[in-house]
Amino acid sequence: MEEATEKKKGSKIGKVLAILFATLLIAIAVIGIVGYVYYRSVGMREEEKVQAIRKQNQTAFLPFEEPIEYGTEMSYEELCEKLIASDHLSKGTTFSVLVNHKELTKGSQYVFETVGNHVLQVRFSCPYEYTFFTKQLKMIENTKDYVLVVEDTKPPILSGIEDKIITIGDEFDPKSGVTAHDEVDGALEVQIEGTVDTAKAGEYVIKVFATDKNENVAEQTYTVTVKEKPVEKAPSTTTNKGSSTISSNANKTTTTTSQEEVADDTSTKSGRLKLATAEAKRVVGQITKPSMSVEQKAQAICSYLYQNVARQTNQSNEAYKANFGNEAYAALILKKAACSGFCKAVTLMCNAAGVQSKHINANSWQHQWNTVLINSEWIILDAQIGLLGGTVHPLEAN
Repeated sequence: MEEATEKKKGSKIGKVLAILFATLLIAIAVIGIVGYVYYRSVGMREEEKVQAIRKQNQTAFLPFEEPIEYGTEMSYEELCEKLIASDHLSKGTTFSVLVNHKELTKGSQYVFETVGNHVLQVRFSCPYEYTFFTKQLKMIENTKDYVLVVEDTKPPILSGIEDKIITIGDEFDPKSGVTAHDEVDGALEVQIEGTVDTAKAGEYVIKVFATDKNENVAEQTYTVTVKEKPVEKAPSTTTNKGSSTISSNANKTTTTTSQEEVADDTSTKSGRLKLATAEAKRVVGQITKPSMSVEQKAQAICSYLYQNVARQTNQSNEAYKANFGNEAYAALILKKAACSGFCKAVTLMCNAAGVQSKHINANSWQHQWNTVLINSEWIILDAQIGLLGGTVHPLEAN
C-alpha cells in the first residue's frame, strides 16, 4: 500500500517537472522569437543607417589622375582640397591622408622628390551611436587608394650663352660665364662639345648641354669668331663710305666712314688726296642723280661744301702744315679748309659728277674759286661763300 502511494507521488512530481520544463522551453522559444524579431526590426534598421552613412561618405572621394611635376611641394591642406569633397561628408566624419604609407598632419608639407608612382590613401571615420538593448558605438570606415604619377618635364636652364668674338692668340674658355641650373636639383655641371683653335681665324660652333637627375637634357649652341690680329700701320687712315669720324695727332689722322674701308698714309699728300677723292665720289653719289642737269649738279656741290665745311681763317704755311687747310682733304675729311682747299674739293667733286671745272688763282695767295661750264659758259662757283652764278667774281668787280 505504501509502495503504491510512493509510486503515485513520484508520478505526480514527474508530471510537474515535465510541465515546468515544457513551460521553460516555451518561454525560451518566445524570448528567442521576440529577440529575433527585435533584432530584425532594430538591428537591420541601424545597419541600413550605417550603410547610408558609408555610401554618402564614399561620394566625398574626388578623382585625381593628373600627373604632378617633379619637386612639387604640397601641404596637407592642399592635398585634402584635391582629394576630398568635405561638403559631402556625413556629420562628425574625420579624415586622414597618407602618402607612401606615411600619415600627414595638419600644417605639414610633402615634397614629391622622386619620379614615378606615389601611393596616396584617404581614410574617413564616422562614429555612429545606437541602442541595441544597451548603447552601442560603431566606427564607419571608408578608404580609397590613389596612385599619383610624378613626372619631370622641365629641362635644366642654361645661362650666359652668347656669341663671342676673339682675336688670334687670345685665351678662350668655352665654359666661361656659362651656368646650368635645375629648379629642383640646383646647380648642374656644364658640358661642352666642340673646340676653338685660337691660332686660326674662322668661326667655331660650341655646343653647351647639361643633364639633370632625371635625364632631362638642355642644350644650346653659340658661335665663336676668331679674327685676325689687326695690321698696325703708323700712321694709317681708315675710310668707310658713309658718315665720317676723324681723329688726328701730330702726323697721324684716321678717318672712318660707314660703307667702304680705304686705308692709306695721311702723312703723305698722295695718301690724303686718295682719301679725299674717295670721299668726293661718295658725297657726289649721295647728293646728285644722273637725271640732274649740269647746273643742278654744280649747285648741289656748292651747297654741300658751303653748308658742311667751316672756313679756315689762318692761312699761314704753319697752319697748312698742321691741318692741311689748302688741300681737298681738309674740306672733304676734316670739314675745315682755306679757299684753296674748297677749290680743290670742288674740282674732285666736279670730276666725280662729270662737270667741267677750272681752279681760278691756283697756287697764289689771292682768294681762289672755281668756274664750271654750264651751257657753254664758264660760271663762277665759289663754295666758300656759297656762290654759283655770273661770269665775274664779286672780288674782281670791285
